[in-house]
Amino acid sequence: MKKRLVTAGCFFSIAVAMGIWQSPNLIKANTIADRSSSKTNSEIESTETIRKLPEMKSADGYVENPELEGWTKIKGKSPTGSLAVSDEVSLQYKFQPTMTAEPSQSTDKYAFFPNVYLLDKGKEIGALHGYKTQPLGSFPVGLVFGSENSLKTDDKINGENILNPKYYAKYSPSQTIEALMFKGESLTDPNNKSKTYSKSKFDITIIMTPSNKAIRIDTFVKNNSDPTLVQDSWYDETILYTMMDTYLVNDSVPVRFIGGNRGLYIENPSSTDKAVTYRLNYNFNVSNPVTNWKAGKYKLPATSDGQPVFNPIHGGFPTYDAPGAEILNGVAGEDAYDAYPNNIPQTIDTAIFMKSARQAFPIGSVMGYSYSVGIDKKDENAPPLPVNDGLILKLDKSRDTYSGEGEGYTISGIFNDETTMFIDEITYAIGNLNDMKAGLSWIRNEEPGKDVPFSFLIDKTELKQGQNIIFLKAKNINGIESEIVAMILEADLPNPPSISANLVIDKAEILEGEKVTFTSTIQNTAAAPSIWDDVVYETTDAFPANINVDLTTVKLNGVAVPASDVTFGADRKLQVKLGNVEPNTELKLTYEVLSIIADPILTSSFDVSQAFKVSGTTSNGEVAGSTSGELKTFTVKPRAAKLTLLHLEEGTTPENELYKEEPKEGLIGEKVVITSHPTEDYILSKVLIDGQEKTPLPEADFEVVYGEVKEVKFYYKGVLRLNSVPKIMDFGQHEATFRKVRVNQPNLAGQKLAITDTRQSKKEWTLKAVLIQEFTNIDDPNSHMTGILRYNTGAQDSETIFELNKVEELMRHTNDSKSEFVVSDTWSEAGFGFKMEVPNGGGKIGKYQARIEYQLGDTP
Repeated sequence: MKKRLVTAGCFFSIAVAMGIWQSPNLIKANTIADRSSSKTNSEIESTETIRKLPEMKSADGYVENPELEGWTKIKGKSPTGSLAVSDEVSLQYKFQPTMTAEPSQSTDKYAFFPNVYLLDKGKEIGALHGYKTQPLGSFPVGLVFGSENSLKTDDKINGENILNPKYYAKYSPSQTIEALMFKGESLTDPNNKSKTYSKSKFDITIIMTPSNKAIRIDTFVKNNSDPTLVQDSWYDETILYTMMDTYLVNDSVPVRFIGGNRGLYIENPSSTDKAVTYRLNYNFNVSNPVTNWKAGKYKLPATSDGQPVFNPIHGGFPTYDAPGAEILNGVAGEDAYDAYPNNIPQTIDTAIFMKSARQAFPIGSVMGYSYSVGIDKKDENAPPLPVNDGLILKLDKSRDTYSGEGEGYTISGIFNDETTMFIDEITYAIGNLNDMKAGLSWIRNEEPGKDVPFSFLIDKTELKQGQNIIFLKAKNINGIESEIVAMILEADLPNPPSISANLVIDKAEILEGEKVTFTSTIQNTAAAPSIWDDVVYETTDAFPANINVDLTTVKLNGVAVPASDVTFGADRKLQVKLGNVEPNTELKLTYEVLSIIADPILTSSFDVSQAFKVSGTTSNGEVAGSTSGELKTFTVKPRAAKLTLLHLEEGTTPENELYKEEPKEGLIGEKVVITSHPTEDYILSKVLIDGQEKTPLPEADFEVVYGEVKEVKFYYKGVLRLNSVPKIMDFGQHEATFRKVRVNQPNLAGQKLAITDTRQSKKEWTLKAVLIQEFTNIDDPNSHMTGILRYNTGAQDSETIFELNKVEELMRHTNDSKSEFVVSDTWSEAGFGFKMEVPNGGGKIGKYQARIEYQLGDTP
């Protein structure tokens, strides 16, 4: 290394910079072979392997690519959707309720807060929050990570800040809004200091859709974290949650049960007309619902006692897995808040808490749930309703018959509810009163006290042959139930299917890489009518890893089966949906089975055995099927060849192997690229392919064919090479005096001047050097010193004085082995080596640097 220049005192520093590795143009001969031509080093191409993310798991209703699914991107603020409830009343819904301009690329939760409010004769009535105010502590999206009972701040991420907010609308053909959607690219917590979660990234999607005189709100979070920064194990225990302030007209209102275990509501009189009362319903009886829900006490989340959603003091969930009010089946109108101080009911600022079950949330997956928000208006000045809360259910028929045609039997009748506007549900059971199931739900009763017709379909798969007793019961929104009514249905159902199955494989043996054809024959020989529906074909055994089914060849009676009906999954079994199979029908299902070239290539035969089964539902809902019987087998035989590659030193006996390479294996007839392996010490000199020399000598990789070539020999010759040179020869720093300065041994800083000769026939070589830049003052390029660099070839008086651009011989030598010969090890104070002598008076004080170039060649 160069020494630092001393700036005080009368000193100067001199060094020779050996920069030939940095400047290849200065190297005139660093590799010499037995032949005159030289080979250019090839560039080595590096390929980066891209990690594949796991496939995304979607929640019901999640939209991945809005514009591909019929959504229109909105520029600017969120538009407003509308749902007419009556002539005077409508529900309005939108995002960013308090914003007056388009949100920036980094915004807060108010940009994606879903708001629903009532428009009553043009007057806006707030719903999810005060329509003209910010929702403050309410937040529609939150995540929890951590173990049971954990209330640490770092375990929670709320939807406070989000990047790249986008709004979408879905329009009807008449260009009215049918639904609204918000999407954002990140979900972070500005108060979260955890390094773990600062590496996480979550995308949120919120969809608002009118449904049953209410607005359905779907909330989804997708884990889009970078798998190179985080691991799936970070999200093994994750909960999605929501907190909504129950603001309606004013802020302090009790939360009550809707009844029928359907959800919660709040209500408040109008601030201007006390005869009018508004009611806000949170309905959780929807598809993909929240798992748990509770009435809680509203409190901003940034409090010393943690989030109210998970704090029992505020009515929150005591643990992450705790159930909510859904287990109570509360009576309609009963107060739903269970955390009053001292258990004494009082008016408090209440909220509604919702959450999912705790679950794994791996990278690429989606969590989500849904709830419905609706607003009712009750006007005391309207005509009074009957005081009796009677609910009557009647059937059109007490007995009937069903022939088994169509999708099922339609049951019908009337209900009459004297008081309520909504029938919660009509349930039914067949034969067993303890097995009631939903027939109809959330039915609007336009005129309480009047007969309202109803009908719904009972799927024929639920009926049995002969007599079926059907029970029905109705329940209204207040939890009032009707008496159970019943009818007898005589079902004359079709004949059961008569099924046979057979498998034929067209070849007993194939070579690896070839294919066979499977033909499966399926028959239903039952007399009509005979129902065999939703029939599925499935192979019984898993195909081996290197045996695949070509899904494009799957045909039923010669017609290609749609790709959506064909599956070859991780279990390596083929499944084909055959649909409805008519009686007296024969089906032939054909497809090709491929032998994939194995890695490593197959070296021994193996058998593939297979059968199939078919199954489908009959008219009474039972499953009927058949199998093809004993396993059928075909054999896969190997089709491979070996190629031997040798890398040898030319002229050696026995032949010296310079590089070891394992034989290659491949398919007969397949091409393979082979590569020579020249090094710094050896160059390629000859190539023999099965004993025949390949001419001209290949200058790059080349191809051969498995089976046509069995052996390739690469021969290499040794080279004469300047192996290394000192980058710096430092002659030190010396005081400028009127005496001459002489240095007999420079400091090489651990570097060396070395030569390697791997040629088979040893020859004498010559090492020369030329001064290509005089000693020049670094601070004053116009100041030079000449004639001060010398080289001693042995005796004290046999020194060569270097002149600019004059080539001087340093030594001649013949290597006696292939080992490295270190020239600089021969240098000494009194003998060989570079010397420096500065005459008295010297040059200008300072640091000097010169450059020399080495030249290596055959003698002379």
